[in-house]
Amino acid sequence: MLEHIKVYYGNPPVMIHENGDAEAVDPANPELTYDDDFRINFLNQYLEALLLSIRNGSNTQGYFVWSFIDTFEFQLGYTARFRLYRVDFTSEAKTRYQRKSAQWYAQLLGGNRLGKNTSEQDVYDE
Repeated sequence: MLEHIKVYYGNPPVMIHENGDAEAVDPANPELTYDDDFRINFLNQYLEALLLSIRNGSNTQGYFVWSFIDTFEFQLGYTARFRLYRVDFTSEAKTRYQRKSAQWYAQLLGGNRLGKNTSEQDVYDE
């Protein structure tokens, strides 16, 4: 898509907002999951492709992962979870918990590299 925008629209500045991958959750039985390796894989593959596109001349100026908290989605209600932080909707305080993807993303922003060189064991054994 970024190559298409570059070629057909004169390579305008692009900002990517609210990027992420959802997991389906049954609101009647909301389990608290912290292991979201599928999201880590999605973000890693997406950011690798984004980096290649930038190296190929894409004028991408910014990227924002969908990182806030689980909330109500207009079309999906409470059945999809996109965020790096999990909310326990059954608790009175609506407690928030950091998922593995939040740890991975924080380490990526702190200087870790994309790709298979960053194993899950290296990232989460702290």
